[in-house]
Amino acid sequence: MKAVFFFLLLPVITYSSELKDYFQGKQKLSPQQFEQLQKGEITSFSNVESSETEQMLDLYVAAIHPKKCNRALRKISLYEKYSNFMDFITKSTYDESKQEIYLLFEHSVLPSRMYIKFKIPRVKKEGKYPFIFEEGMFLGLKGNIHVKKYGRKCIMYMDAHWIGKKTKFPNVVMEAFSQTLTRLTLDKLIRISKF
Repeated sequence: MKAVFFFLLLPVITYSSELKDYFQGKQKLSPQQFEQLQKGEITSFSNVESSETEQMLDLYVAAIHPKKCNRALRKISLYEKYSNFMDFITKSTYDESKQEIYLLFEHSVLPSRMYIKFKIPRVKKEGKYPFIFEEGMFLGLKGNIHVKKYGRKCIMYMDAHWIGKKTKFPNVVMEAFSQTLTRLTLDKLIRISKF
């Protein structure tokens, strides 16, 4: 009986180990965040610090998509359709030749209307995809989107880092809206790409 129980748990143990190994060196997950991922929830973190003249943002968001990566990414990679998928994105375009995405956000969590424009290739398969903001409030923000097969599911993880001119937003406000917005966006992308 114990042997049968062990073999039933083996995939869970293997997946847990694989998940821990994957995030090692990327982002140290707390036990609570690791548990959130295992349950299929989104985990995110934002930290903002400032000096008299500069502000610094460290941000990450991660989730396990319930579908295989290639299936999930079919819809997620349609950046120009994000305004159709998410009510808080009022405009979305993608220039394939420049690999440039433009998104206009309007949401109650935001202190004002906000746009982001950044370079990123279409995320169509597993891998690491670097991106950079070349204009706007977060000029110079750099990050990566990571996509990795996880059994019959898909790990999706984004990290971003920025140091720039101090904004008019207090640290706690910037933390709240950056974390909430990335979380909402990933949640919506997972929902629309399940089917």
